[in-house]
Amino acid sequence: MTKAVLITNTQSGAHLTGAEDKGVVRAWLEDGGVHVTPLAGSVDEQIAQSLESKADVVVVDGGDGTISATIAAHVGNGRPVGIIPGGTMNFLAADYGVPLDREQAARAIHHCEVRAFDAGRIGDRVFLHTAFTGLPARLGVHREHLRGHLRISDRLRLALHAIAAVNSFGHKFGSKRFEGQGEARNNWFLGLVTLGEGWHNNH
Repeated sequence: MTKAVLITNTQSGAHLTGAEDKGVVRAWLEDGGVHVTPLAGSVDEQIAQSLESKADVVVVDGGDGTISATIAAHVGNGRPVGIIPGGTMNFLAADYGVPLDREQAARAIHHCEVRAFDAGRIGDRVFLHTAFTGLPARLGVHREHLRGHLRISDRLRLALHAIAAVNSFGHKFGSKRFEGQGEARNNWFLGLVTLGEGWHNNH
């Protein structure tokens, strides 16, 4: 039987919105023919434990950041990493052809073929999907710090700031697809943080 260690980020998007606990994920994997040892501690601690383990496969249940960190730690050691998409967007799982249904992904790990993948490196940082610098990177760090700890008042304040930004930055920065819309512009970054409202010229 294939032996695996399981890394779980309980602060990832799916887990914060009611995803299954480790016991359910473990049952899915073992039903698929994988003997699982769940790891404990922070994500960094679990990754460190996985590097020391003798398991055949490392399984990671989390979002793109957790998956990227796990794969980056294991780059070059020849051990496969199985993915259970547990994030909000799950871009990496989609890119690699992993089922976005968590149960299907878990049950398929034992039977899946091992694939090679391309990775980039900036300094000592490995990236698999995208690499950001500047403001988007800082916003990502800030978001991770607040993940799971935002109060209702914090969420309302962020939403109001985002709406205000559409009517200020959205009239100064970006592209104009249609004429006759005043100074309204399409700004990809505002579109990202306001769920599409930043495509101001299209409205």
